[in-house]
Parts: sequence; structure tokens; C-alpha cells
Amino acid sequence: MKKAVGVLLLLCASMMVYAGPFGIEMGWSVEGLEYNKIAYELYSTSGNISIYEVFPLNPHPDFSEYYVWVDSGYGIYMIEAYGDYIDTTPDGA
Repeated sequence: MKKAVGVLLLLCASMMVYAGPFGIEMGWSVEGLEYNKIAYELYSTSGNISIYEVFPLNPHPDFSEYYVWVDSGYGIYMIEAYGDYIDTTPDGA
């Protein structure tokens, strides 16, 4: 019985610790961003799709800009992260 309770508690704790990329979950609405204290600004809207620039709590050092695509019915369905420009030679070096 103790093992079963321990496993259940461990499972519940691991689900609470998990977060999606950059601390943002697919399916969240804009209210989910607000609830999780993630700052955002409206970037563009077309029909039932809105694009927001977000400022995640867990940014990656290689990326400088983040955008989420939000469907009014589904919620967040795409996360884009952009890095800085990298100068290369014509042969790609």
C-alpha cells in the first residue's frame, strides 16, 4: 500500500514539474499566459488566429524573440523562437 501511494505521489509531482518549451504549454489560451505571468504583446491577427510576441520565464540563450500562434478555439498551437543573425561566407563557413 505504501508503495502504491508513493508511486502516485511521485507521478503527480512529476506532472506538476513538467512544462512545455520555454515554460509555455500547447493548448493554453492567452489567459494561460497571464495566469503563468508570461508577458506578451499582440503582433498580428488574421481571422481566428492571433500571433503574440511573448517574453518567456525560461528563455534559451540562443534565442532573442519568441512568438506564439493562438487559435481562438484551440489555444496555442505553434511556438516560434528566433535567434540573432549569423554572418556566413558564401560557402557557409
